Amino acid sequence: MNPQYRTNAMIGFTLIELLCAIAIVTILVSIAVPSWQSVIQRNHRASVQALMTEAAGRQQQFLYDRRAYASSLAQLGLEVPAAVSRHYDIEVEAPEQVLPPRFELIARPKHAQASDPCGVLRLDQTGGRTPSDCW
Repeated sequence: MNPQYRTNAMIGFTLIELLCAIAIVTILVSIAVPSWQSVIQRNHRASVQALMTEAAGRQQQFLYDRRAYASSLAQLGLEVPAAVSRHYDIEVEAPEQVLPPRFELIARPKHAQASDPCGVLRLDQTGGRTPSDCW
């Protein structure tokens, strides 16, 4: 038998081999994508938590200097980075004429971050953080 005929017949993949490879890749992707999305959400959450922690520290200094808490991040000299503002809306609640003075920083997730199981993040003047298992 001529060797050329034998090698031509053995070149390539069978349909079964291709289907098995596609099935394996599909299974791996179905496992990897949700895990990757979870990692991305945790990273976005960590970014907003860092901003909130910095704002809380500045709130304490603001209280020391002015005997009241700031009602906005701008008063604290903070700007929300684009990486945070794409995924969270940040609010500062600091009611005036309330004794003792108090504030609450609230981060509401939006867009893809809204599916984060932690949901709305809160930080107050006592250092109270909710939900506690997400900090």
